[in-house]
Amino acid sequence: MALVHPLHGTIDRLGSTTTTTTTAATTMSTAKTTTKGAGATYQQLLRQQPRRSGPSVVSSADGYQYARGFELANSPASRKSQSLPRHCRSSYSDRFTPELPVLRPRVIFPFTPFTKVTMNRSTLDNIAVFLAELIGTGLLVMLGCMGCVSGLGHIPGHFELAINFGLIVMIIVQVFGCVSGSHLNPAVTAGAWVYDLVSTKMALAYVAAQCIGSFMGYGILKMLTPAAVFDTAKEQGAGFCVTQPNSLITTTQAVGIEFVATMVLILVCCGVWDPRNAKHHDSVALKFGFTVGALAVAAGPYTGASMNPARSLGPVLWNGDYTAHWVYWIGPLTAAFLTAFAYKAVFRREVPVELPNHELRALNTDK
Repeated sequence: MALVHPLHGTIDRLGSTTTTTTTAATTMSTAKTTTKGAGATYQQLLRQQPRRSGPSVVSSADGYQYARGFELANSPASRKSQSLPRHCRSSYSDRFTPELPVLRPRVIFPFTPFTKVTMNRSTLDNIAVFLAELIGTGLLVMLGCMGCVSGLGHIPGHFELAINFGLIVMIIVQVFGCVSGSHLNPAVTAGAWVYDLVSTKMALAYVAAQCIGSFMGYGILKMLTPAAVFDTAKEQGAGFCVTQPNSLITTTQAVGIEFVATMVLILVCCGVWDPRNAKHHDSVALKFGFTVGALAVAAGPYTGASMNPARSLGPVLWNGDYTAHWVYWIGPLTAAFLTAFAYKAVFRREVPVELPNHELRALNTDK
């Protein structure tokens, strides 16, 4: 009784081999024709690669660059060919294996800043969110307070101050809204946390970025503005751009004003976050800009219409006057938690997700 070997012809029981030249020739021709195609082996593909002095730099699908070497994937074909004798492994994988070895990238070291081999995409996104909130809140305090400067030949009116803050919010939301949502406000972050849009850790990161950004933004403004402006404001009151309740109202009334103003702001946020408004986000920047401007016009004479603990924190830290500063934390944060919870419980409705019609999509594609 004889056995038929796929490469070496007929083998009898005693080991005598009758070489089949036709099978060998067919195998060699197949290997040559498939060298440049999808059927090339790992050794053949490796010979076609240009010689390199080091690893090559390529870009992945998400745009990050990395250095790449080549290694053979642990595929069933490679495992199967490794079980054969050494002199017939490559030929076997060429001729009889439908599942060929795959070349996969092997990351060696990164080139893009803030990336490491162990750093995944979500970590990079978290860093981007932190920077967006830090820069956005810094711009809000710097440019918003810059519009309040009155010692350079122009004295802005109350309406001008309010509209300036609203337009600054509109600009920042347009720039960083797609990155972090442009909260710029611990009260808004608190509402988003109640609304299950951010986790507890991310909410704390948001608040930290906002407070640091407010401090940095006011510090940059002091560097760019004549010192006489800040000295004059310090002599006349708590300091330049420091929010304090009007002397004619009590602290309880001030808390109520900040509560009501922030409640309206959070209601607008919850309306934007509502699943039924998912398709109407084209004018979100305008909505928030005009909302902040309108609330500042109404509540400005009472408390300065902060509605934002971080916005009030930066100027206070630089001027050192903490009189009634707690008002701008208790009022906005209480309003944020209560308003977001009430809207979520009473008004929010989930929108059913429509399954895609693949048959209709195929018909449209054919056309």
